[in-house]
Amino acid sequence: MINSITRVTALAVAACAYVLQANSLEAIDSANSNTSIALDTVTITASSEEQLTSLRPAQEMDADALERSRASSLGDTLSQQPGIQNAGFGSAVGRPVIRGMSGGRVAILQDGLEAADASSVSPDHAVAVETDHATKIEVLRGPAALIYSADSAGGVVNVSGVTLSPGDVSDTGISLGYDTVSSGRFAALSHKQTSERWGWHVGASERRTEDYRVPSDAGEVHREDDGSIEAHDAESKYLDNSDIEYQRQIIAGGSYFGDSSVTSFNIGYLASKFGLPGHSHEEHEEHEEDEGDEEHEEHEEGEARVDLERLRLALNYNVDAPFAWASRWDTRISWTDYEHSEGHEEAGHEEHEEEEEEAEEEEHEQEHGMTTFSKTAWNLRTELQTVEKAGRQHVFGASAAYEDFSAEGGEALMPSTTTEKVGVFWLGEQAINDFLISVATRLDNTSMSPETPDELEDVCGFSTNDVKSQDFFGASGSAGVTYFVNNDWTVTASAASVVRAPDAEALYSCGPHESTFSFDVGNPELDRERAFNLDAGVAFQRDAWALSLAVYRNRVNNYIYASPLAEAGVIQEADELPVYEYTQNDAILKGAEIETSYAFSNEWSISVLADRTRGTLMDGGYLPRMPTDRVGLTLNRQSRNWVGFARWMTYADQDRTADYDGLVEGVAEEIPTAGFNLLSAGVSYRWVAPASEYRVGIKGENLLNEVVRYHTSFVKDAVPGAGRNINLSLAVNF
Repeated sequence: MINSITRVTALAVAACAYVLQANSLEAIDSANSNTSIALDTVTITASSEEQLTSLRPAQEMDADALERSRASSLGDTLSQQPGIQNAGFGSAVGRPVIRGMSGGRVAILQDGLEAADASSVSPDHAVAVETDHATKIEVLRGPAALIYSADSAGGVVNVSGVTLSPGDVSDTGISLGYDTVSSGRFAALSHKQTSERWGWHVGASERRTEDYRVPSDAGEVHREDDGSIEAHDAESKYLDNSDIEYQRQIIAGGSYFGDSSVTSFNIGYLASKFGLPGHSHEEHEEHEEDEGDEEHEEHEEGEARVDLERLRLALNYNVDAPFAWASRWDTRISWTDYEHSEGHEEAGHEEHEEEEEEAEEEEHEQEHGMTTFSKTAWNLRTELQTVEKAGRQHVFGASAAYEDFSAEGGEALMPSTTTEKVGVFWLGEQAINDFLISVATRLDNTSMSPETPDELEDVCGFSTNDVKSQDFFGASGSAGVTYFVNNDWTVTASAASVVRAPDAEALYSCGPHESTFSFDVGNPELDRERAFNLDAGVAFQRDAWALSLAVYRNRVNNYIYASPLAEAGVIQEADELPVYEYTQNDAILKGAEIETSYAFSNEWSISVLADRTRGTLMDGGYLPRMPTDRVGLTLNRQSRNWVGFARWMTYADQDRTADYDGLVEGVAEEIPTAGFNLLSAGVSYRWVAPASEYRVGIKGENLLNEVVRYHTSFVKDAVPGAGRNINLSLAVNF
């Protein structure tokens, strides 16, 4: 319990550091504030202070932007932002890739605490946060992320729910949406009400889709025996098993407003059932397709389906001026119960079967990989922010987390594991004339206690004796300087050293992993990763012009990744899967991001963004699934009642691929990804009645109906993105 409390405290301190940084900047640059320029209606927006701070380069998607751009997955919602792309796995699954890093290197938070799902374990696991009712999504990249978590060398995404304040006006909202590409339906209802001392809110939403349409030339891409790459036409105009049977989110909460404090309690429930296109649990059997069959509602035998549920309870307490020397104290605690069942469904089963048939079905499910992932987690976080004095401010904090994870079934490739995390951190800032100096440190300890498996000898190269409890201690630090050149220009530079413990799946995996078409072998001898990050930026803002440029270089010592195993032996023969073993090598990720905008008038503006990332191993060769180079142009119009945009986004060819050819027999190099262009446009109209407000909108996506394959996806060659889509929406507030 002591370890849990400690871990929670570390997380809380991180949030405090966030507040501290923002406040000190506001104090320094309050005289230099500029009028913000209206940007793309679906882009992340941030204040100039947030963009320019070396340790706090945060971007923020507010409630209005979320209303216009919210998608069925978190990765898809953020995928149009500089430096962020989506590691998608069909409609319902998408994790953000930040500056080439994903999985356990990108921390996903809900209201400042870890989401506590299983999305980092496998690319086909959805992020379990209530994005339909989020009021803000915050993205932190580079060194800023370390004050939130040690598992965030790539960045942090914080999804914030409803926050109530005393005297907030009562508000009820209804949202409806329809997508033509998948016959998708969306509906949401929310209500909040406050008084001088009390406040409460509720919300509910549901999303349903059928299999989505794809272009006629969006068939599977694969490599022939002679090394050539073949791209086939789609066998159907619908991508099989890409539907969302349902996706439900329910939230409720209440708050008590004290004289100088706020106490709030929140409940979040998420349930989703959806298909995983691109793979089957039928042991790689050949499937017959009826090219003329357009009935995509029925699920054929062998299709992989996911049934996900998550319940989260959270208690927050914050108080202003708790002590004479402190400006704020914030404490958060959450409990999460998560379950994720994955396997195949067979068509034609009656609800009430005979006992003998049920037994046969259970045996069939076990044989073909029905798996249940479960996690129970506690998270605690507390942070204390000092009063600013002589341009100096501090944030102290601690966090603790306890996770009990289990996996049972055909794809339970790792043992049940209990993980305890404890962290403490400090951030200090000092303003000196036109400079702001920031220094942060963090200490973390991660303890993993796996259950000893029954059999491992001669299967994965390590024995049951190697599957044992391990402790990983890490000391991280960062330092940055912001130079306010004048009212228009700001220059930033920072350096950070961040330590991350290996994930449990990298340490202890041993078994077939159908979603990645591999047999995964862990390595209990893996050491900690240490990332050395250098980040520099320039920002300019004057009247109608705004510009931000960032360059970064991140060297990761002991970078953990799955590498093809040259001698597969009995594993490859038994499971007919290529064998990948977790190993370590030094790697370098570097890149640049630029975003600029110009406002022609109060109504018209234009913005341009471009980003690129390069990931290589020190021993030579590219890292797999690196983001594609992109350039985007957006034209925006915003008036009193009308909001419209048109966006052109070009994704370049990605031929900088991981090369296994000749290294491992039967495992060829990563298949290159062809570039594509995305044309999107939309318009919405808002009008106000005496007691209500209405908004109707229409938005077109992938209007050119191009074949979309994101190189960051594990299943890009078999699972293309959706074709042309028209989205209709209606929102009412009263």
